[in-house]
Amino acid sequence: MSEIMTKYRLVGRNCQDVEFAGRVLHSYSTQNAGGTKRQWNELVLYETAGGDWIADDVSCSDAVGETDFHRTTVIAIVSSMMATDEPFDAREAVMRHFGWTIVAKAFARTTGWNVTRTVA
Repeated sequence: MSEIMTKYRLVGRNCQDVEFAGRVLHSYSTQNAGGTKRQWNELVLYETAGGDWIADDVSCSDAVGETDFHRTTVIAIVSSMMATDEPFDAREAVMRHFGWTIVAKAFARTTGWNVTRTVA
């Protein structure tokens, strides 16, 4: 990875804190264009310097006495691909972490991902 990496520390709520060097692959926010919502969500997908992904679901608040909190998961791309003969779809792991919510589907749509399952 030749791009400059940024150091991140995501302080989790009800999950482990995560530190890494990486870059943002994609993000999606429910904040409006004017930035007037007091509470909103942001979904962020990072790529680490080692090639793994980190999915971060952030509950954001500008309300007095409230703080932002992160719920993160590390998606081990390389080790997951080597652990099974089944094809590993990192996008599905990201969507599972985000809970397949309407906001998660909007995130997927804006990345250009097709996350629809076709059944024969």
